[in-house]
Amino acid sequence: MRALPRRFLLRSSLVALAFGAMAPAHAALTVNAAQDVWSGGFCSHVTIRNPGTATSGAWTLQFELPNGQINNSWNGQFTRSGTSYSVKGVSWNSPAAAGQSFEVGFCGTGTAPSNASFRISEAGAPSPSPSPSPSPSPAPAPSPAPAPSPAPAPAPTPAPAPSPAPSPAPAPSPAPAPAPAPAPAPAPGGDLSVPATGQFALPFTVSTDGRILDAKGATVSLRGVNWFGFETPDLVAHGLWTRNYKDMITQMKTLGFNAVRLPFCPTTIRSTGRPSGALNISVNADLANKTPLQVMDRIVAEFATQGFYVLLDHHRPDCNAISMTPQIPGYSLDQWVADLQFVADRYKNVPNVFAIDLKNEPHSISGSGALWGTGDLNNDWKLAAEKAGSAVLASNSRVLVFVEGVSDNNGRCENPDAHWWGGNIEPFSCYPIDSTKIPRNKLVLSPHIYGPSVSNQPYFNDGTGFPNNLPAIWQNQLGRFMGQNAVVLGEFGGRFTDKDRQWQVKFVDWLKCKGVRNFFYWSWNPNSGDTGGILQDDWQTVSQDKYNNLKRLWDGSAVDANVCK
Repeated sequence: MRALPRRFLLRSSLVALAFGAMAPAHAALTVNAAQDVWSGGFCSHVTIRNPGTATSGAWTLQFELPNGQINNSWNGQFTRSGTSYSVKGVSWNSPAAAGQSFEVGFCGTGTAPSNASFRISEAGAPSPSPSPSPSPSPAPAPSPAPAPSPAPAPAPTPAPAPSPAPSPAPAPSPAPAPAPAPAPAPAPGGDLSVPATGQFALPFTVSTDGRILDAKGATVSLRGVNWFGFETPDLVAHGLWTRNYKDMITQMKTLGFNAVRLPFCPTTIRSTGRPSGALNISVNADLANKTPLQVMDRIVAEFATQGFYVLLDHHRPDCNAISMTPQIPGYSLDQWVADLQFVADRYKNVPNVFAIDLKNEPHSISGSGALWGTGDLNNDWKLAAEKAGSAVLASNSRVLVFVEGVSDNNGRCENPDAHWWGGNIEPFSCYPIDSTKIPRNKLVLSPHIYGPSVSNQPYFNDGTGFPNNLPAIWQNQLGRFMGQNAVVLGEFGGRFTDKDRQWQVKFVDWLKCKGVRNFFYWSWNPNSGDTGGILQDDWQTVSQDKYNNLKRLWDGSAVDANVCK
């Protein structure tokens, strides 16, 4: 399954549940459809599960799309007849193994399909009728014409959303009362009893020239990749429905990676249940009967055994969607801070957990949400990060604190070029992080940046100028902070086709020219719908062209010094 919605301008969460008919030989598959909708486009994410104890029949998913056009799809074979679509599975997901769960998805233009139209059938079972379901909510009308600064559009959409004139944005609704403290988490037991082998030299610190140094004073090189899944409703790293986690980590190591960013959500650290269909215990026997947190412990420990540094990332407060601010209804700022402290404390004696990313992709939409420098804790990401970072370091002084940027900042201390969710660190130059809260030698700025396969930003359409117009933009947005601060890309990536290939090649050229040593590529997983991954859909085969371009960051290949002049 691709991680559910990550970078979209406007979200309409619409969930429907339809059940396939029961056949004597196997349990019915379930279908859960969720839509991301913005002005002029949509992405549909259809989670198919086999809740039974027997393998399903070969399945066919059907739906109607009367007022839209599909531009890309994943994890299925799509055929069209008029306005009707039929999707058959691929080798690894059809028939669906007992307990298996995966996502089939697509993005397009026009109007998203109705959730009520999705229905699934299996070989040997009668085709079911669509189940009743709410109709999708219409996308709100576009905002009025803005003041000059274009807002970032970190989502598949023709153009960034307009931003209002530079002025303090209204604060969001007051944060709800603090949620109750998390239920007692399972004790680490033996899963985190990993002896230090001498290869990990924590704690890391940030030097005055922005390098990350280990405890021996050596410069660190973090060749990282994102492996997602713990932050989704599955509560476990993805791909474990088909592969053994140790084998997966060994493959990462063979490819030259030495660090991983593991996204998680609050339920991951609280749940006393067991991960369901996304964890195949027949190929991961030592993860059987473990809670999600205990599974994460075991995976973190295996990364330690294989020499990997781990960055833990608080990704989604509700395990479903990326929020604008750390707090959402039912989950307060105080609860967010408490969960970060819990994680910092739990892993403080684990030799390879070197940093915590406070929140994934703070952002704003139409002037509301996370901004930088407003002075209001409810919507000032700088103040929230200081509060959380200080608490994390009080619980675990060994870790580095990763602070992402925002998106649009309402024209406050930023260049007009569109940014990505979490990608705008420019306001740091006017409103720096308080070093009494997060000391400079513990602070890492961690922006995210993407290419045309995620959203067609205006600067990707610069005629004959593209992609040579981009280094100057990257210098304004990122480069000018390097050399004085630790700047580590927490996410970048894309499909590596057409213009996105040009973007990624030029971006790696620029990073090499800037001497960048530390990064986390999105993603290891193939099931990220707008980017794909290092692995292809079979969860085994490497996307070789994409990987070959990325590894130029560490293979000693020639540097084009003209790219970053």
